[in-house]
Amino acid sequence: GRQVYSKLIQVGESEITLKLNDVNFPLILSVQDAFGKAVKSAKAKISAGDQVVFDGQLDGEPLMLKLPYPTEVRCDVYDSTGRLIHRVVIYADGPTTQVIRLADYIEIAGLMPLEALALAVALPITLILMASGVLLLYRRTRAKG
Repeated sequence: GRQVYSKLIQVGESEITLKLNDVNFPLILSVQDAFGKAVKSAKAKISAGDQVVFDGQLDGEPLMLKLPYPTEVRCDVYDSTGRLIHRVVIYADGPTTQVIRLADYIEIAGLMPLEALALAVALPITLILMASGVLLLYRRTRAKG
């Protein structure tokens, strides 16, 4: 393994070498959508250095990972089709909690891009406004003529 800490300690007449190969500190990761709601319909792959420490489906609960030593942690978040939608790199050097916010996505019956949500809301409103404008023009032309 990789050595995290090493020190030579003098105790009386003898010396003790202290070697620490791992520390096993917790890293808690929470993946949230744009409104802060926990994401359930995405997959994550989390690597600490060269080692994959989590690869699977998110269940809406924070991920509790034990890291053996301070390292760079890469968190990749994928949608249900396997497309990479977010990547963040964190340097973990002690017990910590990190929130990964997917600012462009919302959890509504699956992970949905905010652009698609905006289109789904704007399209019916636009069609209603256009239809009411055409109806008003039709009524006005019939009343005059």
